[in-house]
Amino acid sequence: MEEIREEIIFKNDPFNARVSGEGNGSMKCVPLVVDVNEGVSRYRLAVYCKGRKKRHYIVSEDVAPWSNTSNDLIAGWRGMEILRHFDHINKDILQVAYYAGVRYIESPHIQSYVDLFISGMDQKVYEEIMSAMIPEDVVRKIVDIQEENKDPANLLSIAGEVSKGTIRYGPLLAELGMKMTNRSDRKTKGGDLFRFEKALISYAVNKRIPRESGNMYDLERVLLKLIEKGVYRSYSEREIVAIAGILSEMQAYEPLRNARNAAEFEKVRSKMKTELIGESLVWIFSGSVFAKIFSWKADQKIYNSAEKKLRGAVDKYFHLASLESHTIHDN
Repeated sequence: MEEIREEIIFKNDPFNARVSGEGNGSMKCVPLVVDVNEGVSRYRLAVYCKGRKKRHYIVSEDVAPWSNTSNDLIAGWRGMEILRHFDHINKDILQVAYYAGVRYIESPHIQSYVDLFISGMDQKVYEEIMSAMIPEDVVRKIVDIQEENKDPANLLSIAGEVSKGTIRYGPLLAELGMKMTNRSDRKTKGGDLFRFEKALISYAVNKRIPRESGNMYDLERVLLKLIEKGVYRSYSEREIVAIAGILSEMQAYEPLRNARNAAEFEKVRSKMKTELIGESLVWIFSGSVFAKIFSWKADQKIYNSAEKKLRGAVDKYFHLASLESHTIHDN
């Protein structure tokens, strides 16, 4: 594989497939996940095809910059297995095979491509690939990459797999939880947030901010406070994440209290709270069964009830989100 300049992260057993530009005959292809160290997604699906006329090595294009699918090594690992069930290989197929290995896809556009793509393979086989246990060496590689500070984004896919039961909690995950704690400077078990990871990813995408960002770390700190108090038991996952998001954004505005007239400050803060609650309700209901049955906006009773619940929670727990409370455990 002398032509491959990128670092090889994972390699699977070879399989036979027709390769774009090489006629109708099949050739032996070795599926790979490589680190190209550039673009939105540094980890790409690739194949090494021995005997190919033009070039032995084919690597997928960069992922869509607006998607939540970048830098997912587990998706790449699954993509290598998915590729084996197709008899033709080109750059587009490599890219969609990578997408098909992603656990949670926020973009309907990408999901439509994946649905069309996997319709060309046995659905039972695809479900088996998605439900297969993740090997320990894959998890170890992610932990090692996190330790080297290459890309912490893979922690998200780990959390998603924990919730699906394809990764069991053990020493490696405990180590990962410790590293997550160190990374975001929070003094509690990182595992506390795993159950909310799907909602956290969705929230970040809806806000058009990176999942790994200062704003999301602030939200996590508030969320951990709410978890400690047992508040989450009274709300859905999206509701409690939205409450934490509203509280963290409102607290970010608090330092301006002394720089403004008191009445003006309260007026601006009240407007900000109303806008944040409205935005959060749209997001909360977008993942609800109600969104599939009817337009919830048309039912004022449902909207008023949800708005009252969210506003009440924000008012009740505002003190928990104070900037002084960002250290989770004082002892």
